[in-house]
Amino acid sequence: MVVEEKKTSNNETKLISLLQIAFKANKLVYGYDSVLRKLLKKKVYLLILAKDLSESNYQSMTKHALNMKIDVIHWGNKDFYFQILGRYSGILGILDQSFKNGILTHIKVLEMEG
Repeated sequence: MVVEEKKTSNNETKLISLLQIAFKANKLVYGYDSVLRKLLKKKVYLLILAKDLSESNYQSMTKHALNMKIDVIHWGNKDFYFQILGRYSGILGILDQSFKNGILTHIKVLEMEG
């Protein structure tokens, strides 16, 4: 039996690298409590919520972010985040404007690719 690996696009590879660099540079926080603390301190520029996040966590985090006028995207899943960060969480907070811009650019391109 031959198992084919899923090919990753150039934009997906760049997005993965960007998330990993943000994580190593302490510009990415994960997990409900950690992200909420940073949200309340107004240090989060972008909130990324996994598509398989529980409805209650999704509603709670979205409400906080929208009240504070922080961009929210619903993208990826917990397994994907685990593969690239080594942490199992469905909530990511980006703490830097430049990382936010790069991540949004690559996610938009990936969504257009289908």
